[in-house]
Amino acid sequence: LITGDPVLLLNNPGGRYFQYRVLFSTANMMVTPEVESVTASYFQPVAVNVRPVPAMVQPGESILFNAAVLDSNLELIENHPEPVTWSVVAGGGSIDSAGRFVAGTQRGSFVDTVEARVGTALIGRATVIIDEPPIGDAGPDYTGYEGEPVFLTASASSDPYQRALTFGWDLDGNGVFDDATGVDVSYAWPDNGQYVARVLITNTVGFTATAESTVTIVNVAPSIRGLTTTAPILQGEEVAVVVDAVDVPGDQLRYAVDWDGDGVFDSAEQDSNQFVRRIDLPGIYPVTVRVRDKDGGESLSSTSIEVRQHRVYLPLTMR
Repeated sequence: LITGDPVLLLNNPGGRYFQYRVLFSTANMMVTPEVESVTASYFQPVAVNVRPVPAMVQPGESILFNAAVLDSNLELIENHPEPVTWSVVAGGGSIDSAGRFVAGTQRGSFVDTVEARVGTALIGRATVIIDEPPIGDAGPDYTGYEGEPVFLTASASSDPYQRALTFGWDLDGNGVFDDATGVDVSYAWPDNGQYVARVLITNTVGFTATAESTVTIVNVAPSIRGLTTTAPILQGEEVAVVVDAVDVPGDQLRYAVDWDGDGVFDSAEQDSNQFVRRIDLPGIYPVTVRVRDKDGGESLSSTSIEVRQHRVYLPLTMR
């Protein structure tokens, strides 16, 4: 079933003929479908696309070029039957029949020097830039604390010809150098552990180098900002202790309490930051709370709870 103006793109090998078949159907028995016209268009080869362009190569090193034949619709013609002939026309090095270019020792930009010829009329060219990359240095290994900025420097990086350099940093480990720019940067890792700081250095020619350093981030213990109690209370009543604590990376915190100041924590560690206990005897009770994070860092804080005695009022007797 073909309706409207269908377009069929055929990726056939070279030949003189092609065949097609049209299947008709209709929902109206009073109308007979028909073919009014058939048009065939041939997208002949018109260009040779040479890659990479521009090619960046160091003196004496090699790089492999490839050539793709494009039709007049600028689409790739796969398995084009004619071979590719490679040559170097503007200096810079040599190239073999497979498209492997070997750079010479002279630095510079060799415009349209690599030529790929297909048949007699199709020609594609590519520019080769021969130069040397910068020398990258991400600095020494670093140590810092979770949640706090760590200063990083790539100031020991250099260029063989003293050209200006630009810097991009990958600090979150995703392989993209987009977390910071500049020779000196700072970055805060949210949790303890070992990380890798990578820097991409680019010179004014466009050549690049990468370097990396190890960053060790040390755990920071939770911080107890305060203790709140419902004291003073009367003997026999319940007292509540609420802990206000934070941790830099937002770790899950665990809480424990020592109700009598003897150094032994009377409760198992719990997720809740609130403790409740009934105290039957009057007095002043030293209370210590402990807060731990998932990495073993802990903090202690103490307060005291006053438990007052019930007053007993005797009835007055008249004499």
